[in-house]
Amino acid sequence: MFRAFIIIISIASCSVDDAATKSESADVSSTETSKPKEISPPKVDENQQAAKPNKPQTEWSLADLSFDNGMKWKANIETSQAIESMDDAMDVFLLTEEHTLKEYNEFAALLQIKYQTIFNVCTMRGAGHDELDKMLVKVNFYLEKMASEDIDEVKKGCDQLHKQLHLYNVYFE
Repeated sequence: MFRAFIIIISIASCSVDDAATKSESADVSSTETSKPKEISPPKVDENQQAAKPNKPQTEWSLADLSFDNGMKWKANIETSQAIESMDDAMDVFLLTEEHTLKEYNEFAALLQIKYQTIFNVCTMRGAGHDELDKMLVKVNFYLEKMASEDIDEVKKGCDQLHKQLHLYNVYFE
């Protein structure tokens, strides 16, 4: 919804700018015939997604997912349940704020088992499957960080994994 609003605003501002540019061009071209025409920005088809702004990606960034022409990707129920199981386990684990390194590492091992379940039950194909793969690559990265011996890295991995799992319901149904 927010993306669609941004696209509409962008198109409207381009149309206003384009009209002003044409008016200025007409005035200038009557005095300067050798000046090249200005190229107006391309129109965005409502079925296309607007280009995402380039933001720096780091290894800690969340997966850069996209929608299926503005809609959520269709996932099989078993895949959704497996991811929801990981997310629910994260929610329960994070109810207690302080954990030892050993507790984080043991929890990471439990999540790794749940993570493997996704591959056993997923029947998705095509572009939706590719989007899920982008997400799962990041999930695996954060799980590896949670198994680290550096408590700061473990906590950051846990935090990012929690955010990444919550994004599943934003992009998939």
